[in-house]
Amino acid sequence: MHEEEVLAWQLGVGCGGMVIIMLQPMHANNYYLQRDAAALKLVPSSSAKYVGLLGSTDHTDRVLDIATLTRNDLYKPLANRIGLRLGGELPKSIALSILAEVHLVLENADGLSIIGVLNQ
Repeated sequence: MHEEEVLAWQLGVGCGGMVIIMLQPMHANNYYLQRDAAALKLVPSSSAKYVGLLGSTDHTDRVLDIATLTRNDLYKPLANRIGLRLGGELPKSIALSILAEVHLVLENADGLSIIGVLNQ
């Protein structure tokens, strides 16, 4: 299997779900930027309802440049900074906020409190 096929499989191209590209900000060397750019190039052929790129706006701009793409080339808005503001800074809190945002998009929900206490 070629690297592009592996990336396409890992991204779930054609599944209609989500694409989250996990940029390695602590190791944002050319290898990781190239891999993220290769993954991002597959997004336009995907039917994903959510497309997110983990990392800062500067890193995302570098990945887009390497991929020779603009945000307008993607059929869905690129979520970047991803996740909901749920609080917490630990990896598990960040993961929960990302999955909550993805679930919100996939279910076309409003994200409001069920009983309305937090809806102000």
